[in-house]
Amino acid sequence: MRPPRLPALAAGALGTGLLVLGATPALAAPATSEVTLTAPGPVAVGEPLTLEIDLADTVDVYAYELAVAFDGAALAYVAESATGPAGGFDAAEPEPAGVTLVHSRLGTSPALDGDLAATLEVSALAAGTSTVDVAVTLVGADGSVSTETASAVVEVTAAPTPDPTPEPTAEPTPDPTTPDPTPAPTTAPSAPTPTSPAPGPTAAPVVPPAGGSLPSTGVPVAGAGLLAAAAVALGALGARGAHLRKAGAR
Repeated sequence: MRPPRLPALAAGALGTGLLVLGATPALAAPATSEVTLTAPGPVAVGEPLTLEIDLADTVDVYAYELAVAFDGAALAYVAESATGPAGGFDAAEPEPAGVTLVHSRLGTSPALDGDLAATLEVSALAAGTSTVDVAVTLVGADGSVSTETASAVVEVTAAPTPDPTPEPTAEPTPDPTTPDPTPAPTTAPSAPTPTSPAPGPTAAPVVPPAGGSLPSTGVPVAGAGLLAAAAVALGALGARGAHLRKAGAR
C-alpha cells in the first residue's frame, strides 16, 4: 500500500478546521472498528459496478482519505460517481490505476462518529478476476491520524454475445435484357379429331345425254328430239285413222 496522503484542497480545508478547533482539548485518536470493501459480482464486460466502503463504529473522524487501487486494464473509475457523508467537503482524484476519495468537515463542524459509508462506480473493461484494495486514513479533530486497510475481489465475465439477427433475403432483380423463358407445356396438345358429316339421302347420279343440255331450259337435246318425233308420229297416226274412217264410209 502507498502511504496515506491528502490532496492540497482537502489538506487546506482540514488545516482551516484544525486552526479553529486548536483551542479545544485533545481527543482520542480517530478510529473505526472495521473497514469493509464490498464489490458485487460477477459483472459482464462493459457494465458498471458500485464499490462500497463502510467504516463501522467510527470515533472523532474530522476527515478521511480513501485511496482505492485496482488494475487499470481491468477496471476504470466512472467520473463524478463518488459519494460520501452528508455535509462537509468531498473530492475525487482519478488515477491510472485507481482513485482517491477525500471527505473533510469545515470550520467548527463537529467530527463524525458512528457508521460511515462512501461509494464509487467503476466500469468493467476486461474479463477475469481483479483485486481492489482500499487504504483508509482517518484524521481526528486534533490532527491525529490512524490508518486501516481492506480488500475485495471483483469477478468480471465476458460480455454476452447477442443473437445474430437474420438478414432479410433480397428478392432477385429481373434482368431487363433477358426475356423470361416461356414454360414448356406439361402435355402435348391433342390434334383435333375430324368430324364426319352426317349421312344424307343418296341422289341418283344424273347421266347427261350425249347431245348435251339446252342452254336455256336445261332439257336434254335428245329428249326434245324424241318428243318432236312422237308428236309427228301421233299426228301421222291421227291422219291415217281419219283417212281410214272416210274410206269405210264410202
